[in-house]
Amino acid sequence: MPKVQHTIPIVFATIDDELIYCMYVTMVSMLKNKLKTTNYEFYILVPDNFSDTSKQKIGTLERQYNDCKVIFINMKDAFINAPKMHERIIYATYYRLLIAEALPQISKCIYLDIDILVRHDLWNLYSTDMEGYYLAGAKAGWYTFPENAWYGKDLGIPSLKGYIQAGVVLMNLDAIRKDNITSEFLQLTDKKFKSQDQDILNVACYGHIKHLPLKNNFTINCSKYSDEELRKTFSQDEINEARKDPTIFHFADKIKPWHDKSILYGNEWWKYAKMTPFYKELKKMIIQNRDKTILAKPNKVSKLLLFSFIPLLKVEYYDQKTTYLLFNFIPILEKKVHKNKIYYKLFAVLPFLKCKIKGEL
Repeated sequence: MPKVQHTIPIVFATIDDELIYCMYVTMVSMLKNKLKTTNYEFYILVPDNFSDTSKQKIGTLERQYNDCKVIFINMKDAFINAPKMHERIIYATYYRLLIAEALPQISKCIYLDIDILVRHDLWNLYSTDMEGYYLAGAKAGWYTFPENAWYGKDLGIPSLKGYIQAGVVLMNLDAIRKDNITSEFLQLTDKKFKSQDQDILNVACYGHIKHLPLKNNFTINCSKYSDEELRKTFSQDEINEARKDPTIFHFADKIKPWHDKSILYGNEWWKYAKMTPFYKELKKMIIQNRDKTILAKPNKVSKLLLFSFIPLLKVEYYDQKTTYLLFNFIPILEKKVHKNKIYYKLFAVLPFLKCKIKGEL
C-alpha cells in the first residue's frame, strides 16, 4: 500500500533583486531534507514590478525537483510606502499580513523568511493542532526576557512572555479570515512599531498564539546567548535540542551567510548554494559584500582625549569587530566575533586571546 502524500503550502515574500537567489537556496534545503511523503507548494508573494526573468529563474526549481510547485502571487503595490524602521528590512516583509486574503483557498500555511536553512522535514510543524489559535511560532529570545518587559508596554500588550519571532510562522488562515484579523493587522501598520510587522502580528494575535519548540526557529542571535540567559524563556531540554540539531536555523542578523561564510551554519548554507543553478551569482555576492565590509564605515566611533585635546585612543565599532587605534591611526587591538567566539589580536595581526561568547553581544 503506497504511503500517504502530504502537501504543505509554504509562503515566501520577496522583491526583484539578488535576494531571489538566497530564497532559492532556502527552497533547495527544504527539498533536500524532506521526507518522500512530503510535497511543497511554494507561494511567492511579489510586487507588481517583479520581472518575468526572475520568475523563470525561480521556476527552474520545478524542473529540478518533481515534488514541488511554484506559484507567484502579485501583491501589486501593497505596503510600498509602509513605515520602514530598519534599513536592511524590505517592504515585502509586510506581505505576510495579507496572506489570508491573498490565498483564500488555503486553510493553513507556513510563512518563512528567506534567510533560513531548513534541515529537516516540516510535516510535524505543519500538522500542529491550531484549534483556537491564529499563529504558532517559537518565542523570541530578547523580547521574552523579564528585564525587557518595558517593550510590551510600548506595544500596549499585558505581557511579552508569549512574544514570537515571526520569521517562521504557522498561520491558521481559516481562523484569521473568520475573525477578520487581517483588518486589525492593517490598522496597526501606521503605528511605526520598532519591530514592524513582527510586532503587528504579536499585538493583533495576542492571546491566540501557540508556541513551537525553539528548534523550529533557532536564530543566530539566540545562539549567542548563554544557556543561563535562555533559561529565562526556554527549558534546558528545549535549548539543548535547538543547539544540537535545529529543524530550522534562521540567520536573523545583519550578517548573512552570503556576507560571511564563517558564521554559524554558514558552510551548511553554502552546501545547498552549490546545488542551485545560481552558485556563480551567489559567489559574486559574497565577494561584493566582502569588498563592502572592507570599505565599510564603522557604526560608531568613540575617542579618548588626553588633556581634552590630544587624541590618545579611537575605538571603531563595526558589525562583528571592534578596532582600537592609538593616536587615531595605530591599530593596537582588534576584537572580532567568529563562530560564537571572540578573538583578540594585538596590532590587528597577532592573536593572543580567545573567549567563548556568553550572553548577547
